[in-house]
Amino acid sequence: MEFQTFLDKLLVVTDVAAFRNIIQIVVYNAMEYTKEGGSIRISLEAKAASFLFAVQDSGIGIPANEQEHIFEKFVRAANARLFKTDGTGLGLYTVKKAVELLEGSIRFESEENKGSIFYVELPLRVEARKGEVELI
Repeated sequence: MEFQTFLDKLLVVTDVAAFRNIIQIVVYNAMEYTKEGGSIRISLEAKAASFLFAVQDSGIGIPANEQEHIFEKFVRAANARLFKTDGTGLGLYTVKKAVELLEGSIRFESEENKGSIFYVELPLRVEARKGEVELI
């Protein structure tokens, strides 16, 4: 598996645990669903008050008819269940909740058997808030 990474130095004030969950799950999924010999590209783009983190893979992709449900709790695409039989279907649900907690947005493009690219845009600064938020 080939990795290409293009990262610049960027100062971000955020919730470390939520941000770590986002990065770990999105990168892990790219690694898990990309076949041997495939590629993963990670990029970072700074904007005025936010940054865009993107992970692109040449993996199995998400079938078009299942894409609208991919961020729902306990959802795994049919091809993902065949490719890798274990999994809870909580990864992308958790990512979506963490992105919302950090006042960001997430979207993706995917084509079955050609791969996916997930885009996570987050503010450069997230103010601390009191209270509890349940990610799962």
